Amino acid sequence: MSTDARSPIAASQRHFACSLTAGIIGRVRSQGGAPAVLRLLVLANTEHTREYLEEYSNWVSRDEAVALFEAGQQVTGEDAFARLVGETAVRQYAGTPVATALRSLGSIEELLRQITAVTSKFSTVSETKVLEMGDGHAQLERHVRDGFAPHRMLCDWSLGLLGAAPMLYGSPPATVEEHCCQARGDDRCLVTVTWDPALVAQLADPDAHIAALEAQLASVCASLDNVYAAAGDLIAEDDVQVTLENITARSATAVSAPRYLLAVRPKPSSAVEIHSRGVAQEDVQRLADKVLSADPNEVNNRLLLADIRSHDRSYGRLAALYDDGQGFFPHERQTLEHYARYAANALDRSIALAEARRGHAETQALLDFARSLAGASSHKVARRLAEAVPQLVECDRVAVFFRHRPTGLLRCVATQGYPEDLDKRVRAVAIDPLHTGIDVGGELLDNDEPHVAVFGRDASAPFVNTLLEGVASRSLVLAPIILRGIVLGATAVAVDVPPHRLRESRELDDRLLGIGAQAAVGMENGELIDRISYQARHDALTGLANRSFFSERFEQVLAARRDNRAPFGLFYVDLDEFKLVNDVHGHQAGDELLCQVAARLLGTVREQDTVARLGGDEFAIILSDAANPSQVDAAARRVAESFEQGFKLGATEVQVNASVGRAIWPYDADELDRLMQHADASMYSAKRVGATRAEPHAAS
Repeated sequence: MSTDARSPIAASQRHFACSLTAGIIGRVRSQGGAPAVLRLLVLANTEHTREYLEEYSNWVSRDEAVALFEAGQQVTGEDAFARLVGETAVRQYAGTPVATALRSLGSIEELLRQITAVTSKFSTVSETKVLEMGDGHAQLERHVRDGFAPHRMLCDWSLGLLGAAPMLYGSPPATVEEHCCQARGDDRCLVTVTWDPALVAQLADPDAHIAALEAQLASVCASLDNVYAAAGDLIAEDDVQVTLENITARSATAVSAPRYLLAVRPKPSSAVEIHSRGVAQEDVQRLADKVLSADPNEVNNRLLLADIRSHDRSYGRLAALYDDGQGFFPHERQTLEHYARYAANALDRSIALAEARRGHAETQALLDFARSLAGASSHKVARRLAEAVPQLVECDRVAVFFRHRPTGLLRCVATQGYPEDLDKRVRAVAIDPLHTGIDVGGELLDNDEPHVAVFGRDASAPFVNTLLEGVASRSLVLAPIILRGIVLGATAVAVDVPPHRLRESRELDDRLLGIGAQAAVGMENGELIDRISYQARHDALTGLANRSFFSERFEQVLAARRDNRAPFGLFYVDLDEFKLVNDVHGHQAGDELLCQVAARLLGTVREQDTVARLGGDEFAIILSDAANPSQVDAAARRVAESFEQGFKLGATEVQVNASVGRAIWPYDADELDRLMQHADASMYSAKRVGATRAEPHAAS
């Protein structure tokens, strides 16, 4: 929301248009030059700059106008300073929007008939009306509005304006006679304006008439130039917020009123954008509601409306407003409508540009996502899918679920946008397709065609409500991840407020199903990569870590403990009777024995420890966390004791012993090879004495 971006004056202090202050500065400059203008501003103690005071679309308070008049009289020494400012206004205003608006009325008679509206272009402090109109004369009555004090210089200025008015149409000045004045204590101001109709009639002379038409045409051309310049400014601006501010400011230049308001909804789903000028902050929303709901055909002197509408969309309205009954000239409606059309075109362009940029960003996001899938594991696919979805769909949070093949459950494997405490709760959610109130493989498939499902807080599916209520979301979209008709998972996209940001639409289906299809292929490839990676790092027979993965784990454990020198243990295990089992019972029985040994070794250590098969009947264990050497000795004894029970190979039970050697980092060695050598030597020492239990370890 933008208010008074270019005008610092309070909304309640917009009493006189700066055509008045520009006239004061112009008169002072003509008498004393730039130094006199500087002195004027100092004496008036104005808070505004000269540039502000010379901009006709700006406004000042009644007190500031009076202060400038009094300072101007002091600087120039002219007793009739205020009246002279009014009398020279026509010459000074030539070519301005104010002069164009007044000339458009066509004659002094018409100007006086519309004196109420004319007065409003200069001031909101007083109201003027016609009491009598005749051939060459008119009697006018003026009242200062309640809450304002009359001032003699303000009255003198208005008398000067009335006298100079006929000059707008090529006639000599009028004679203005004042009968009574509120500034002198009367209850009203009463004046008579007279002019020579014969002189006005001379305008019927072709040459004079042509000259008058040329002057009016020049003024209209200047006004059109301003409109075209405004159109250029608006179209050249990419930022829609700046565009709306420019529209509001340009309207203030083209149509004279104390307050302006623009209210648009750039997209049907977006909130109303409000830009205003001369409107108090607390009144902005109320006036915006009034402007948007008003009947455009209603005749109202206080409100001038123009619809901001293009061929494709209706955005809102542009309005000029008065606080009290004033009036607008007929051409001002047309002018405001011109700016409203430019506003619609600018918004069309800005939105089209934004949509093009969004489309490019979405295409780039899909391309980046597709590239990121190359060589990615299945869990990386889930992570990258969660990161890519917010670039395609306006949402607050994303959760990706993959089907767990053994159980059939959909488990959360990746999230985006969830706070840490809520993230843990979401990752704990498991979707059972048979007991959730929604058949993920059925409801998201319609005649084998995948589609998304949108849920609110009233969803019957318990897991949907868990996702919504647990994370304060209000709307959830569930999109299947499908490959060859099989649901591999689902993407849950959630929004907070407003919930209507996620609505069922073909566009939403296409985006989520499209990226889901890419993810499905990526998952299939990722699972293949997972299998290849697993096979490359694990022993094919026992499933234990192989020598390569064992070395990798050693380096990881070493890196984690190198700084604090926290000890960890390394075991080397060799079967004593393995060759005999192979020779007597065959290689198949030997393979079965190795698998059972692997299972027993895994049962003696913790989850964070690593058990590896280095080859043949040689195994190794990394005890990743040991507070002292005695813990390593205790673990070594558990390993040795695990071989006390025999192994069943089919119908045969065999007894196999193992020699266990161990080493402790950093006591025995700093590097893997040296630590392995120490453990290997310890193991062979145990084998030589025929031990089935590890000998006590002496720390070095």
